[in-house]
Amino acid sequence: MVTIKIFLDKRRITKEETCPLNFRIYYGGKSATRSTKIYLKEDQWDSGKKMIRKHSNAVLLNRRLHGDYSVCGHLFRGTICEIYTLMTTDNTVKALENAVHSLTGGHLYNVGGLTFRTLDNSNIQVTGSTVKHDLTLITRSSCILEMGDVKKEFMRMLDLSTAFKDYIEDKAIQFCLIYDYGMGGVFLCEEVNGHITWSPDVR
Repeated sequence: MVTIKIFLDKRRITKEETCPLNFRIYYGGKSATRSTKIYLKEDQWDSGKKMIRKHSNAVLLNRRLHGDYSVCGHLFRGTICEIYTLMTTDNTVKALENAVHSLTGGHLYNVGGLTFRTLDNSNIQVTGSTVKHDLTLITRSSCILEMGDVKKEFMRMLDLSTAFKDYIEDKAIQFCLIYDYGMGGVFLCEEVNGHITWSPDVR
């Protein structure tokens, strides 16, 4: 199990009254601590939601912190995403091998935040969840960005496991994005062969 702790290091306050935002990842009996190279005042960090707030670049910094996003043609690779990927690769490979057996039996299987389901002999559904906490803030533009993240993670998994890649190879992929509210999911959109179908509630 992976545990991630993100925190303001208040021991290292600067002359500008800002603190470095650090994170620590625990996995398999090991831990790694890294600086995000982001400095914030205490009221600019929401420790509950793990999000930056009240900052002129809050949207961009949150994207940089939590994942890979393309913004105005520039790729921002999430610091947490990088370390998490390095620490969980072996576990992911094993999970993908297990997924093949589960999917063959017609069951759902979750690997690294993606849920796989065999629709029939020729079609696989790959579902990811939005990182947004407020359903009212979800737009078609934000969904397209996050759908891109789902597809990147799926392609990474194909590269990790030959068994998984062989199972997927002759099947059509249906990518889905949902809003996970804890007890279920709200459909946002799905993409098949480059065509996106939208929920009427997403504008």
